[in-house]
Amino acid sequence: MICNMWIRFKFGLLCMVMHVGLVSQNDCDLSPVEKTLDSLSFRMVEEGRANADDISTIHRELAKASACIDFFTYPFEGVRAMSIADDTVGGIRIFTSMVNDPEVEGADFYGGLYLRDESKWMSFESLDYLNIKSFARDMSTDKDWYGSIYYGVHPFKHEDRWHWVVFGYAPLDRFTGVKFLDILTYENERLLFGKPLFVNEDTGQRFNRVIFTYAAEAPMTLNYDSQEKKIVFDHLMPMKSLYQEGEITMVPDGSYSAYEWTGNYWRYIDMLEMIIPEETPRSQPILDKRKNRDIFGRSTIKTNGDKPSKKNNK
Repeated sequence: MICNMWIRFKFGLLCMVMHVGLVSQNDCDLSPVEKTLDSLSFRMVEEGRANADDISTIHRELAKASACIDFFTYPFEGVRAMSIADDTVGGIRIFTSMVNDPEVEGADFYGGLYLRDESKWMSFESLDYLNIKSFARDMSTDKDWYGSIYYGVHPFKHEDRWHWVVFGYAPLDRFTGVKFLDILTYENERLLFGKPLFVNEDTGQRFNRVIFTYAAEAPMTLNYDSQEKKIVFDHLMPMKSLYQEGEITMVPDGSYSAYEWTGNYWRYIDMLEMIIPEETPRSQPILDKRKNRDIFGRSTIKTNGDKPSKKNNK
């Protein structure tokens, strides 16, 4: 289901740092970089407060690390509070993280990506609100990144150029999650977000990206299934919210829909035969293979500890 409701994220404008031209590849030890990334990103998550100096340091460390020979394959498994989405075919690696203030709605996002064929690193962060009522139709550039966690990426060729479907997540509020499909391209030394390649053949509609809102207590599956060779996701149905009186929320109904690449566009399939998806439903999108951590990098082990409650005072 494509949702075009009002959604306000506490992020938007993009601060972009581009290292233009070929990056000289060096043989270096990435373990100190890994420790720095983990320390700074996890501290911000635990405190519930984004720190501009820490984010700048993370950007610099990743930019320097991108010059290392092993940067594209180094696992960074010790970085607990960052999501890393890899594509070894099309040659892209995306780092994103989120700092969620428990006392306010929205979150701050930052990260960057490395383009292997271009030998370029780009850093970005979100700094303002973005109204995404028309998010499914709008296209954007590296100047107005909307901010999200990218938990997956899938490459495909279109018009002899690499394109990537990126799988994004962001919390709308404590009751509602948002997942979406976006098209990422790199043209004329700029990142482009959104392209009208998602098509509903029955209605003739085209979308630059596809957005889903769903009840946080009933999370949805959205991922590329390599066996089906399709983007597979839970078919959603409306129901009364258990926590918001008079509100309607969306939950999986037990069936699946999909998008299939035709060679020219991603074709919408309303209903699939019953399948077992590769992505097991989870309370939050996973940070690759790290255990006992949610999308915020926080421990999922139950304790008597209190949630962080510091105000965001960037």
